[in-house]
Amino acid sequence: MTPPGGYFGGNVYLTLINQEAGVDLYLNYDGKNIVPTYGTKMSVKTGLEFILTVVPKENSYNTSFSFDYSTDGTKNSDAKIFIAL
Repeated sequence: MTPPGGYFGGNVYLTLINQEAGVDLYLNYDGKNIVPTYGTKMSVKTGLEFILTVVPKENSYNTSFSFDYSTDGTKNSDAKIFIAL
């Protein structure tokens, strides 16, 4: 999650880079439901709330997944998060 005040405008980009076979993933934002696929870059407009739902398959313990994420918003250098760093 981008810290509040950290960036102005732009989009948040999510790319699924790892998903074990024992889990299904669903991304919901702005009334859209998307099933993320490996390597596909998804875009969410900054300021919109998004929900990532993770559903383990029956009797499965292989439920790990990972995303790469970035933003193209303009950095707010005065934001508390950056001053603290």
